Order: sequence, then C-alpha cells, then structure tokens
Amino acid sequence: MKTIFITGHDTGIGKTWITGYIARKLSLEKKQVQVIKAVETGVKRSTATTEEGDIECILKDSNREYVSGLTLNSFSAPLAPVSAAELEGKKLIFENIINEINRLPQTQWRLIEAAGGVAVPLDMEGKDGRELVVELKVDYIVIVVENRLGAINQSRLVLSYIPKGFNLGLWFNDLKPRDPLATGSNFKELRLLKQPIWGHHGFNQLEPDFCYAPFFNE
Repeated sequence: MKTIFITGHDTGIGKTWITGYIARKLSLEKKQVQVIKAVETGVKRSTATTEEGDIECILKDSNREYVSGLTLNSFSAPLAPVSAAELEGKKLIFENIINEINRLPQTQWRLIEAAGGVAVPLDMEGKDGRELVVELKVDYIVIVVENRLGAINQSRLVLSYIPKGFNLGLWFNDLKPRDPLATGSNFKELRLLKQPIWGHHGFNQLEPDFCYAPFFNE
C-alpha cells in the first residue's frame, strides 16, 4: 500500500479539491483508493442538520467502485481541531489518531487529507502534520499552496517545516483568477531555488495546467 499525505500552508486553500483530483486520477487507472480525513471541523453532523464534509464532497465526484472514504473525527465548531473537540467535551490524542488510521483495512492507495495547515496541532502537546507523516511513514507529501503574491514565502516555510527525507512536492491552486505574470514569477523563482513543483490547478479547473506528481507513474 502507498500513502499520500495532502497538506498545505493554510485552511481553505483547496486541499480537498486537489485530493479529489488525485483520487479520481488514480481510480481512472483502476487503482483502489481510500481517502481519509483524520480530523475535520466546522461540519454539523447531527441527525437534525447534516452537512457535507470534505470526504462527502470527494466521493460525490468519484467512481465508488474504486474510491472509498471516511472521516475519523468530526466536530461542529469552525475552530482549530483541539479547541473544536474541547467544545464537545472531547479530547484529541495524537496516538489515538495514529491507531485509528493503522487499524483501517489495507488498500492500494491511501490518501490522508490534513486538517488546516501542516502545523495545526492535533493534540494538546502540539503534535501536528510533521509528526503524523513520520509516524505513518508516508510515501508522498503533497503541499497545496494558494497561488498568489506571498506564495514563495509560504512554500519555503512549509517545506522547511517538514522533516527531511520525504518525497514531496508543491501543488499550486488558484482560488480566483490570477495574473499570469504573478503565477509565472512564483514558479520561476521556486524552480531556481530547486523547489519541487508537482502541479497547478487554475481557477475552477477540474484538470491541472500541468502535473508532474511521481505517484501517477507507479
């Protein structure tokens, strides 16, 4: 089984959009894909009012013959995971999250979408996406970055935060129409710095402008 961890520099930057694309692309190759949201916040799942979470959005546009998905921990408040859990009288424990993921049935590809940015704590001790990728020994890390002015700084900060030795790449996403000049400068400067860029989704594009992600070649 191969594992891809999808994270980013912030919340609301299109991680679910990119995760959904990766799942669909792998399923077109008739690969069995399991999509996991370890922790989500800001989604009401009561019997009276049930909202769609990230996994439901992904599955709605996926081939269910090949793509399955589930959310392990869900909280209603649109807050950071630890605070959202506390409001419901619950406590997030990092080791429990790891155990929940490891107990899931094996598949060909497992996609794990992070909650918020890579440094958002998943327990009171401050363990976050950095510790998660180490514990799970993931094969690939996709770092989603909103394509805008400031993306160079954000990309370098996230890349410096993740432990060395992982096969990782940046995936840019346009939340609104962007000036081609600004986009070109982002890519040019990061490539000059030898930072890996795996993909770019333009505004509301189902297919990327380009995609060099190595896991599609396996």
